[in-house]
Amino acid sequence: MLGIILTYFSFPEILSYQLSNFKKYVKTNYTVFVIDDSPSGLAELKQEGVRYFKHDNSGVTAPSARHQNAVNFGLKKAQEAGCNTFLVFDNDMIFLTEFNLPSGSWYLPQFRGKLEYSWLNLIYLEKIHRFDFKNCSVTGERSDSGGNYIGKNKIVSICDHGKVNIENGFMTSYLSEYNELCKKYNIPVWYDILDVNGCIVFHFCALSNWKKWGEEFQINKKRLILKYLAREAGPDKREVSDLSVNMNVSN
Repeated sequence: MLGIILTYFSFPEILSYQLSNFKKYVKTNYTVFVIDDSPSGLAELKQEGVRYFKHDNSGVTAPSARHQNAVNFGLKKAQEAGCNTFLVFDNDMIFLTEFNLPSGSWYLPQFRGKLEYSWLNLIYLEKIHRFDFKNCSVTGERSDSGGNYIGKNKIVSICDHGKVNIENGFMTSYLSEYNELCKKYNIPVWYDILDVNGCIVFHFCALSNWKKWGEEFQINKKRLILKYLAREAGPDKREVSDLSVNMNVSN
């Protein structure tokens, strides 16, 4: 059984669309583990079809440490539930093509000094692992979360911020509006398109912990994301495109 680990600090509105996306694209038996890493709890995360856990990260203020702790907690819960393979998936990612169970572990390389390690926002594990920070033996630089792990196979970035690298009308429309939004606020366009064993993953980027670009831009970006996720999900969720929700962006 595959355990899909999602950690949430904010923006719980996206979860129902992720679950719909998994149902459409994940082609193996799986269970979703939602780890609520928010300060006071997000009631919207307690949804049918997931195993919800509130993680106590009190006293941990650094976002990377908080995220790593939540991932380790989620992996442990998935293992206890009988899962034997694991997919750590960011809470602002969706699949664009079918995800079949890969062969070997998959990771996106990161570097600090001479140290290579795994990006902890998207990683497939063939067996349980506990992640920790690590220091480069040459420069002494500390890694980000996931510093003590390297997988067998490398996830490939196929992102070109000038165009979409795959045929997908839904993403083409989203990116057209997103590019205009970035232009309006004079903010660089930023998203990821990643290839995991032939499966394409889209990462909206810069939501949960990102404060650099201001509250108004973040509110509008989140509204735009939900608008297109609702369109992709079908008629029963399209009402979300006319958002009047009060989204917490101080995350």
